[in-house]
Amino acid sequence: MKQSFLKLVNNLIFIFLLSLSGSNLYAQPEGYELVWHDEFNGTKLDSTKWKHRGLGPRRSGTVTEDAVSLDGEGHLLLTTTILDSSHYYVGMIGTQETFNTTFGYFECRAKFGNGVPWDSFWLQSPTAYQQGDPKVTGAEIDVFEFTGQKHSTFGYDVPSNIHWVDAKNNWQHWGSHKAVINDIDGYNTFAVLWTPDWYIFYVNGVFTFIATRGVSHVDEYIILSEEPYFWNDLPDSVRNGAVVQDTFRVDYVRVYQKKSSTLVNNNKKSVENFALEQNYPNPFNPFTTIPYSIPADNFVTLKVYDVMGQEVSTLVNEFKKTGAYTISFDATNLPSGVYYYKLVSGRSFSKMNKMLLMR
Repeated sequence: MKQSFLKLVNNLIFIFLLSLSGSNLYAQPEGYELVWHDEFNGTKLDSTKWKHRGLGPRRSGTVTEDAVSLDGEGHLLLTTTILDSSHYYVGMIGTQETFNTTFGYFECRAKFGNGVPWDSFWLQSPTAYQQGDPKVTGAEIDVFEFTGQKHSTFGYDVPSNIHWVDAKNNWQHWGSHKAVINDIDGYNTFAVLWTPDWYIFYVNGVFTFIATRGVSHVDEYIILSEEPYFWNDLPDSVRNGAVVQDTFRVDYVRVYQKKSSTLVNNNKKSVENFALEQNYPNPFNPFTTIPYSIPADNFVTLKVYDVMGQEVSTLVNEFKKTGAYTISFDATNLPSGVYYYKLVSGRSFSKMNKMLLMR
């Protein structure tokens, strides 16, 4: 109960501060670009992107390649086949050998099974369950785990979770947040924005949940899986010997990451206009990067102010040559809240932007 209350307060504060900052509560953040994807075209799984994961015994069943297929219409099919209460076959694939990365926006559009599903889209580091700091060992990031549980009023629950093992070798988790969807007969979109400071979850493009604990700073890989959820409470049809099949359909998986920003070589590329770009990441804790450009040699100042207009930091105060630059801002000693950063170059340019520090 206490943890649920803390999560609620955490989310409400986040939404309030985000609204003050002028940032978007919707998915696919600005400044990100597509770096990896699979639209599941064709009739064969792309082995350059996915490998079968955990083949062989799993709980009372068996993970098999035959449970994974493409329908030729742009969909991945992960199928559970239940012969009886102790014989079933399931599918699981991952990018553990092909694509491991740190941070980004991970999105999956999927249609759940409607028999005995445990349909999942998750990220995991190779060392997720080792004792230590999750920044070093990683975590299991469950973007969704659909088990067919009906919400009492609004629809179907779709939980998100974070799991890790701490420095004292204790199993930890943060989440079990249950977003609600109404339509399980159609496709829904699920995503997580993973930053150095938190995980932000979205359902159908709308913010649902933020987790600030167990944040991994190491490479993780993507996993898609389907298997039965109620191992000891199978439908009567199964107990009576009927074969049951359940299929989890995936339309696509896409990964976006922050566009790289580097110092422009002034001898190779000129800058035509003044610019003060949005900081990234935003929100941030406690470090963020501010890009700016000046089209002519000039004296430049870049300062940070609080909401009362008081100066809290001077980042740049010197003569600069023409070019594009980035500067890091360390807010370690500042409280959460909205801050402003202002660029002034000579007498010809002045611009101010907002940013949000969220601890």
